[in-house]
Amino acid sequence: MFDRQLRGLSAQVWDSVAPHTPARLTPVAISGLALGFGLGAAMAAATGLTAIAVALWLANRLADGLDGAVARARG
Repeated sequence: MFDRQLRGLSAQVWDSVAPHTPARLTPVAISGLALGFGLGAAMAAATGLTAIAVALWLANRLADGLDGAVARARG
């Protein structure tokens, strides 16, 4: 129900952050980081480290949002 509004808001945030990312931090590298964070979150959750799992999951979601914005900003 709120997805369309939240997507527009998050796109504005990511589009303003993306031009300020270092040049060597490519969208593929950011996607790789997101994958690592996601796998780490899964392992932490499987071993009962809930707080670490949540922190890594949030890092995964942030990196996942940033990679597309960086790709759009760099053409």
